[in-house]
Amino acid sequence: MKKQIEFIILAALAVFIITSLVSAETNESINAKKAIETAKQDIKEMQARDIPISRANESLKNAIQLYAAQYAFEITGRKADYALVINTANKVSEIKQSSFNAQDELKIFIQSYQETQETNNLSEMDEDYNNIIKSFQEERFEDTTKLVTEGYKTLSAIQSKQTAVRIFYSTTTNKISAFFKNNWPAIVITLIIIALLAIIFRRPIKVFIIKKRINGINLRKGALLGLIKKLQMQYFNSKKISETEYTVKLTRFKELIRDFDRQMSIAREDLMKASRSKSKSSSKKL
Repeated sequence: MKKQIEFIILAALAVFIITSLVSAETNESINAKKAIETAKQDIKEMQARDIPISRANESLKNAIQLYAAQYAFEITGRKADYALVINTANKVSEIKQSSFNAQDELKIFIQSYQETQETNNLSEMDEDYNNIIKSFQEERFEDTTKLVTEGYKTLSAIQSKQTAVRIFYSTTTNKISAFFKNNWPAIVITLIIIALLAIIFRRPIKVFIIKKRINGINLRKGALLGLIKKLQMQYFNSKKISETEYTVKLTRFKELIRDFDRQMSIAREDLMKASRSKSKSSSKKL
């Protein structure tokens, strides 16, 4: 009888110890489950705000897999450690908070961008703007906040530059307008004088221009004749070039001479017409 009582006491003590150990492990399991449930709720909140959830889903999936492995240890009486499960599940909350911050800042930036775009040309920052939007779509929420900060700097720089240009243009336009307004009589008289001088000296100016053209043709033709003379010396005297090279170059030079002669003929004809008009004008005056 005494032995039976001792056996019952030992059995009860063993049950108590085992129950205590299982209870402690079960509390860890419960905490891990709570972390997973919280992660699921975080993802629902992200979905409600139309935020992409691939990163968060991946962390939740890993947490669930880790929990399953640790729970298998627990129910078989082995040591289970749910710390990694909880840390992995908590990453979802971190991702959610980062995404909320990024989305809030992105919305304000887009609004500022669109307002600035109404009065400024922002085409030079199209790439920066697209990269900001892309970072959020790719769930690089931490990068989004950094890119938004840089975007504001670029936006401000463009706005300042274009504002300065507009102020300069407006000031210059006002000055020019004021100048013409205050000096229009003198400007009109000056234009009339220039027009009269152009009419009076039109023919002499035309003759002068044609003579300059003739002189230019003569200079170019003289230089070309010098090249032909040098070519002939290289072929007949020093024998530095072959007959083929001589023939090709001479043919080309002759073509240029004919072109100069044609230009000279046209220029002389223009000079005769201009001089004739000048003589007729002088005769009428007499």
